[in-house]
Amino acid sequence: PAAEKPAAAPAQPAPAARPAAASATNHRVEFRLAGACWVQVIAPSGRNVIAREMQAGSNEVLEIPRGSRFTIGNADAMQLMVDGRAYAITETVRNGVARFTLQ
Repeated sequence: PAAEKPAAAPAQPAPAARPAAASATNHRVEFRLAGACWVQVIAPSGRNVIAREMQAGSNEVLEIPRGSRFTIGNADAMQLMVDGRAYAITETVRNGVARFTLQ
């Protein structure tokens, strides 16, 4: 007689989708400006992510690597949102310039 085929193993549910790798290594940062600001963000690798003046009234969203260093001139004119939440930069401001690292 013909050999019987073994019964197929029951299908296993697919593993839950994991967030994209970018979300594990990057922050979604939104810059909201009430006045002109000079912004420099340096990635942990030393690469400039952004280094320019941003104009009043502009909003910009960027993927910023974790561990990046920020320098923001005229910091009082900027509101920063990180991963959808307000990020208080006022504690890092000295003489109108905010300096901090975003972990």
